[in-house]
Amino acid sequence: KNILLTAITNHVPKTATFISGPDFATQARTIANINTSAFKKSSAAPAPSANPLTVSTPDSEVPIYLWMDGANLYWWSEADTVYTHEDCSAMFAVAVVPGDVNTAITVDMRGINTSRTKNMQDMFAHQKGRNRISYVDLREFTTNSAENMFRMFYGNVYTSDLDLSGFSINNVTNMSEMFRYSSFQNLNLSNLNTSHVTNMYRMFANTHTRSINFSGFDTSHVTNMQEMFESFNYYYPGTMPISPIPLNLSSFDTSQVVNMESMFSRANLDHLDLSTFNTTNVTNMRYMFSHTTANSIN
Repeated sequence: KNILLTAITNHVPKTATFISGPDFATQARTIANINTSAFKKSSAAPAPSANPLTVSTPDSEVPIYLWMDGANLYWWSEADTVYTHEDCSAMFAVAVVPGDVNTAITVDMRGINTSRTKNMQDMFAHQKGRNRISYVDLREFTTNSAENMFRMFYGNVYTSDLDLSGFSINNVTNMSEMFRYSSFQNLNLSNLNTSHVTNMYRMFANTHTRSINFSGFDTSHVTNMQEMFESFNYYYPGTMPISPIPLNLSSFDTSQVVNMESMFSRANLDHLDLSTFNTTNVTNMRYMFSHTTANSIN
C-alpha cells in the first residue's frame, strides 16, 4: 500500500580548461621550487591546508587546482574532461632555480585533453635558470589542432624515448628548432606527420641521439632546411661523446627546398647519402658541409 517515487537523473559531463601556457607557468613558479621533481594528476582533491591555486579559465564549469606536495606539483579537477588552453606556449617552464642548475622534472600529461591547443611553442622547452625536463608522458597526447611546434622540446636531456605516436598533425607548418639542443637515447619520428610543414630551420641542430628514424617523414612542402642538422651529435666540452651515426634521408622530398645553408655544418655523422636529394629549387648552399665529420658524402 506504498506509493513509490523513482527519480532518474542523467549525468551532465563537466569541462574545465587550463589557463594559457604563460599564465600557468607564472602561477606554477609561485609555488614550485628547486626540489620540484614531477608534474602529475592527483588521485584526490587537495586538502584546504594545501592552499591550492586555481589554474582554470573563468568559463570553466568547475575549477582546476594546482598545489605542491613534497617534491610533486599536483593538479586535480572534478571535471570529466580537462582541456589545455589554445595557447600552451612555455607552459612547463615552471620551477625557479638559482642560476642554471640542471635539476630535472618529469611531466605526466595523462588526464589532460590537448585536442584544442593550437600553439605548442616552447611547451616542454628548457629555459635558462629553470628546471630541465627529463621525461614527458605523451601516451594520451593529441595534436589535432596544433599549428605551431617551434622549439617544442628544446634544450632538454630526455632519459627515455619520446612517444610521438599520438601526434596526428594536420595543421602544423612550423617545426623549426623543435628538438634543438635536446638529447635522446633514440628518436623515432616514423609516425610524425609532417605533410604540411614548410619550415624545418634548425629542427635537429645540436641534437644528440644514438639513433634517429625518419621513415614516413614527409618533407614535400618544406622550403627551409637551413641548419637543419647543424652540429647534430657534435661533441662539445662537458657533453657526452656520441659515436657518429648514419642519417637515412632517403625518404626526404627536397623538391621545394630553397635554403640549405649550413644544413650539415659540424654534423657528427658516419656517412651521408644524398643521392635522392632534388636540389632543383635550392638557391643557397652556403656552408652546407662546413666542418662535417662524415667519412663519406654521396
